Amino acid sequence: MYRTASTFGVSPAVNQTAIVNLIENELPNIKWPLQQNHPELALAVPQYIIGFALFHYSPPKPVRDLFHLFYECTEPQFFQALGFQTKYGDGKGHFDKVNIRNAIKTLAKSYRHQYPLFKPDVDGLDFASAALFAQSYLAMIKNLNLKKTE
Repeated sequence: MYRTASTFGVSPAVNQTAIVNLIENELPNIKWPLQQNHPELALAVPQYIIGFALFHYSPPKPVRDLFHLFYECTEPQFFQALGFQTKYGDGKGHFDKVNIRNAIKTLAKSYRHQYPLFKPDVDGLDFASAALFAQSYLAMIKNLNLKKTE
């Protein structure tokens, strides 16, 4: 973050389908670094996907909030320097499973009136490593139902 007299252009609003397509097209790129035991490179794939989506699109608000939470989990030093108090991880692949699941559930409850089928599957999250967490987190986002009616 920096102080500037200009801003970036306005990103186009997209629906969940555009986010799903991005995840489906890019997430398979995580397989090779995982197979070759390059965890940092593997983590870069989901970070790229989320960064690309946030820079080029304006995702639906629940997805944007989940993307923000993802970065809070994987980049805790940055958020602590900004004054955020909740710790979701140590930045070295160790996560606070309870805090993360509770944050996602709280977020889901806050959108339940607008998106009654918005029920992220927190049970599918894999906390074994940062890359596996990121992969499972994007799979959770990909499977969200953001329809406004039941």
